[in-house]
Amino acid sequence: MVKPVSQGSSAGITNKSIVNNLEELKEQVKTITQTFSAPALVETFLPGRDFSVPMMGNPPKIYPVIESNHTTLPKGYQPIDSLEVKWYLEEEGGSDHLVCPPKIDAELKNKIEDICKKTWNALNILDWCRIDVRCDDENNPHVLDINSPCGMIPPAISMTSYFAFSARTIGISFEELLKTLIGTALKRYSK
Repeated sequence: MVKPVSQGSSAGITNKSIVNNLEELKEQVKTITQTFSAPALVETFLPGRDFSVPMMGNPPKIYPVIESNHTTLPKGYQPIDSLEVKWYLEEEGGSDHLVCPPKIDAELKNKIEDICKKTWNALNILDWCRIDVRCDDENNPHVLDINSPCGMIPPAISMTSYFAFSARTIGISFEELLKTLIGTALKRYSK
């Protein structure tokens, strides 16, 4: 898997990000470094399930986890949350691959929540973030990246902005979510 060392919203992550040989690796690293004027990150591709974990508060509360079910993507799409998936497929009403909350057993749910809480604490994250997690072939979750701050687009513009999407599944409106975020930061500053 080849991607930019930093960016957001899946910039630089495309169908060509999963490489299978040295030639593809060299070409994708070249594309990333030239496009973003920064180094490329090369990591082992994890073939398991893909989750986004929204968190808010000090200490954090975990909002409903979102699974990207890549088995429902159209033919030709790689099983990743690529730029094409996030900004073309999802925004054109194709959000069927987003499952919130996902069907996961208690053991996997606990592992995901545990690794996200440990990541939050290790990085001293404050107020809110979204942590992307993907499982290996033995169903062990690994942190892919931390989105802090993460995108939060109003539903009038995007129905698939992950944090707001998660909150809506438990009856929290976008406005309520913003108030909670502001209240979280104010509470921290008032101490």
